[in-house]
Amino acid sequence: MTFGQMLKKLMEERNLKTSDLSHATGIPYTTLDSIIKRDTKHVKLEIAFKLASYFNSTLEEMVGSGMVRQNTANTEHKGVRIPVFYEVLGLKSDYAKENIRGYEMLPAELTVAGEYFGLVIRDNSMAPRIRQGDIALVHRQTDVENTQIAVVCIGDEPACVRKFIKHPGGVTLIAFDPQFEPISLTREKAASQLRILGRVVELRSKL
Repeated sequence: MTFGQMLKKLMEERNLKTSDLSHATGIPYTTLDSIIKRDTKHVKLEIAFKLASYFNSTLEEMVGSGMVRQNTANTEHKGVRIPVFYEVLGLKSDYAKENIRGYEMLPAELTVAGEYFGLVIRDNSMAPRIRQGDIALVHRQTDVENTQIAVVCIGDEPACVRKFIKHPGGVTLIAFDPQFEPISLTREKAASQLRILGRVVELRSKL
């Protein structure tokens, strides 16, 4: 479920009009209307937090299979510092200190939900939604729900970002750019060759 779908569902459950929600949260009517009507998958972090707080929900629940996006130049230097890795290698390797590119700040409220790390996007396999040079902020977890965007390692290859599709025969990892072939793994191969590092919850872009 995308952010726009989740917001529409919550509003319908509470019989809320867009104007009511705008008045209660201070979020412009046009912003809310755009999120709902365009079935938005990307939403600014501050908007996501306001809506999650209003509906007494978590950011994780609100975002669903979508992500939040913002420019790093616009982020406030408050909160919790998380490492951003240039790469994570292979099934057995951990997050190596020598691969730390820098750090990003996350609001303290978000980090209560678990551990996070950042990963520099090194190609355009997920373009146009995720672009080379973006920083993906990732919630560390060893499994993801169907159709979510995950960071995975296959064998000894560096970690990559793919849409995670589960099916009876195993899993398929899909890039948004059709030039990159889908990767299908049987259950047996997935168990031995695939490592899920986490789910992408936010993208930060460089200006």
